[in-house]
Amino acid sequence: MHDVAESRLRSVTKHLLKENIFKAYDDVLRQWQRDGIIGTTLEDEISNPVHYLSHRILCGSAEKATLQIFTDASTYGYACYAFLRCEEEEEVKVSLVLAKARVAPVKKPTIPRLELLGAAIGVRIASTILEALKFPLKTYFWTDSMIVLGWITNTESWNTFVDPEDFVRPTVLPDNPIVRRLIYYAHKTLHHAGVQTILSHQRQQFWIPQDRRVVKEVFQKCATCRRYTSKPVVPVVPAPLPIDRINHVAAFEVTGADLAGPIYLKGGEKAWIVIFTCAVYRTIHLELVNSLSTEAFMQAMQRFFARRGRSSIMYTNNGTNFLGTSRALSNLNWQEIIAECAIQKIKWHFNPAAAPWYGGWWERMICIIKQLLRKVLGLSTKLLLRNELN
Repeated sequence: MHDVAESRLRSVTKHLLKENIFKAYDDVLRQWQRDGIIGTTLEDEISNPVHYLSHRILCGSAEKATLQIFTDASTYGYACYAFLRCEEEEEVKVSLVLAKARVAPVKKPTIPRLELLGAAIGVRIASTILEALKFPLKTYFWTDSMIVLGWITNTESWNTFVDPEDFVRPTVLPDNPIVRRLIYYAHKTLHHAGVQTILSHQRQQFWIPQDRRVVKEVFQKCATCRRYTSKPVVPVVPAPLPIDRINHVAAFEVTGADLAGPIYLKGGEKAWIVIFTCAVYRTIHLELVNSLSTEAFMQAMQRFFARRGRSSIMYTNNGTNFLGTSRALSNLNWQEIIAECAIQKIKWHFNPAAAPWYGGWWERMICIIKQLLRKVLGLSTKLLLRNELN
């Protein structure tokens, strides 16, 4: 144990000499000597001066004196300094009473843990000084670590020195009508976001016991959410998925396309949203068009292919714009295109007429988009220009 301590002392001394920290300490001690905070004497056996606290009356009245405890830590150790601050009629006197420093353990702990160790010896030093003085003295503790302050002010019982790095306990708020109004306000501010989003947002500020239950109960009273997320009384039994929905393919290789709208914009202009949905991964891509013509859809499809890659299979309903696009593509010389560009012809599948449920996997995405637009924009789309919506 002695060898380990000696080795650590040599390592720390070497670092202090390398960083020229010894000289900084000497400058501080000389300044304290000039200010009368400490005294200096020469020991018989050593030539270096030894600094000590002057034995003199530090304060005229205990009522005007306070004990100031400062703690700090670094990767190399932690320390505590105790000062006596006296307010006289014409001046304020500060005197060093006691100091304590310790080298950090061999196993490198975190800085917050070292800060806590510094705070612990600060409390012990304050207790020692007050016990020696034999009279009460107002005491102040100082630290620059917000984690330590949050840990000290915690009233709950925790294990000794649980590592509090990057951990600050939020304020605990019990379930009451005011807290529920705060949750509802956050729900509206975040455009009627889901339970998990609201929980993540609220937990950054405060903690509500059984918060998931409370948030769900608040959501149940939100008229907007109830209006657009209500479910049928009789549950629908899902049908087995077709083969194109479960194959291992690239994103958007099998795509469903449909249009939603119209959306009424500023100046009476109308626009439609073209939605491209991946059949396997349920990812979506949106484009905005000014009309329901074949040319407008083909331009949107070209932009989609340029951004996401070309699809091999396309599912749509029997809309005239889709039929027109399919006919236009069928008139192309695909053999020549394949030879020149090494691409395959798009296989186009149309749903049966008057059977929108065949495209339920993209109709569902259209429903979600409409819900989000209604919640976020409401009727304000009439105040938007096309470029703003795009």
